[in-house]
Amino acid sequence: MATPLTSLVQQSIPIPKEVRGNTPEQSPKTVEEPSSVTKKAPTPQSSSHGFRKVPTDLPSNFGDWFNDGKVNELTRKASLLEKAKVESEAELKAAKEKIKDVEAENVALRNEVEKLKNVVEELAQKIINVEAQYKAIDESNRTMMELYADLQVSTTSANEILKKDIEALRAEKEVKDE
Repeated sequence: MATPLTSLVQQSIPIPKEVRGNTPEQSPKTVEEPSSVTKKAPTPQSSSHGFRKVPTDLPSNFGDWFNDGKVNELTRKASLLEKAKVESEAELKAAKEKIKDVEAENVALRNEVEKLKNVVEELAQKIINVEAQYKAIDESNRTMMELYADLQVSTTSANEILKKDIEALRAEKEVKDE
């Protein structure tokens, strides 16, 4: 586990006196910046007033002073989330395309249903017309049957009268022949 930052800043690293004695004191190095970069005066918020200087030659067993482990873990999680986001966006795009396809198919089916509805209405109207024609033909047929029946009755009556007339004529002829 990493040591808290406040305790590390307050600790000092022991340096043997022999090393101190052999090393001549050096003045702080200044880095000259290019003339294109403008310097801003430090503001109280960004100034390091009150903080100790951190040594640049830290030992390797110093620990995770900059929380590299946590940063790496968060970076890994962020990368996983970005991959999941890309996958979700691809799925969303595919779903939107499917929705467009389904909506287009829905419009086509509605148009087809409307056409079929019109065809059904036309056929229903034709059926109504055929039924009206059937009724008219049926009525004509009844009238014709009545006329036929009347004709048959009159023909039967006329035949009987003719038979009687023929018999009367035969009887007359027989009487004349005798």
